[in-house]
Amino acid sequence: AARGARLGALVVQFHQVAAGGAVLAMTAPLWQVREWMPGAWGRGLFFSALAVALVAATLRLHLWFTSRYFPPELAGERRRTGPWARRADVVFALLLATAAARLIAADHLAAAALFVAAAVALAVTAAVIEPATTRAAFGR
Repeated sequence: AARGARLGALVVQFHQVAAGGAVLAMTAPLWQVREWMPGAWGRGLFFSALAVALVAATLRLHLWFTSRYFPPELAGERRRTGPWARRADVVFALLLATAAARLIAADHLAAAALFVAAAVALAVTAAVIEPATTRAAFGR
């Protein structure tokens, strides 16, 4: 049982760091293409995405920290903050898809493809992979 709990904690730690890092990493390409989405609309999209990415990454790092240093508290923190992190991932995915639509309209297809790919990956991670990983790690 102890080995299973430790493995579950390692799975949670890896997932939280990977998911939070992926979201934060996508803010760099958004920054690079902000000039292709001019005006208040483009700035609003960028700053909204940045804010949501910071929420998602902060919550995921909180879960990582809890799993690493306060394992007995992890179950409660997962129940309380995990859904918020997944919601932030989904909102970030929607913002990336919106940016992709703007970039397609502006003929920047390579950047649009990157954002579509990231949006799909985040949505699948939030809807399928994270719940499956959690069930595998903790049996619930």
